[in-house]
Amino acid sequence: MSRISILRNAISRRQWRVSSTCLILILAAWFGFVLNLGFWRFIVQRIDISNAAMLGFSISLPVFVFVVFVWIFGLLLVKPFAKPLIVLLLLLSSAANYGMFTLGIQIDSSMMRNLFETNAREAGDF
Repeated sequence: MSRISILRNAISRRQWRVSSTCLILILAAWFGFVLNLGFWRFIVQRIDISNAAMLGFSISLPVFVFVVFVWIFGLLLVKPFAKPLIVLLLLLSSAANYGMFTLGIQIDSSMMRNLFETNAREAGDF
């Protein structure tokens, strides 16, 4: 048996196992920090750390965002629906992130309302 086939067999037998807690923490970090880079850029540009209260706010904001995402994913990711929901959320958030960075789109509540009120004919015209 050649070295390549031995390596191929070793790789194919290796299974990646991640606990649900670890998966939730990874997803919370990814959604909270990587997919919200525009938000963090806005915060860094606007925040002025001139006193202890603003310093405390600056430190607590990333922790708060991370904890909120952990809580949301902890509620949403139930065993039979976890993988399809993760795939859907990653695809949708990646598309939204692409639009925000390359097209300069700011997604707000009125944009989300328009998205849900749009019918197939309007979307086809666009």
